[in-house]
Amino acid sequence: MATEVLAAAPLSVRAARETVVLATEMGRTAALQAARHAAEYCYRSEDAQEGPRAFGEKRSPRWQGR
Repeated sequence: MATEVLAAAPLSVRAARETVVLATEMGRTAALQAARHAAEYCYRSEDAQEGPRAFGEKRSPRWQGR
């Protein structure tokens, strides 16, 4: 599983980790709001464009972390 996580987009991995940490420290509502913000940030990133582009070109994605 660690290999799969390391191969994933760094922004998404970071956002998922931060969401889990926040969920243990905050209430449910605050954690869900933070998760929505993180998802929107990742969705608008350059990496979000790279993933589908790489898939369409049948190659591994080149994540930039932005």
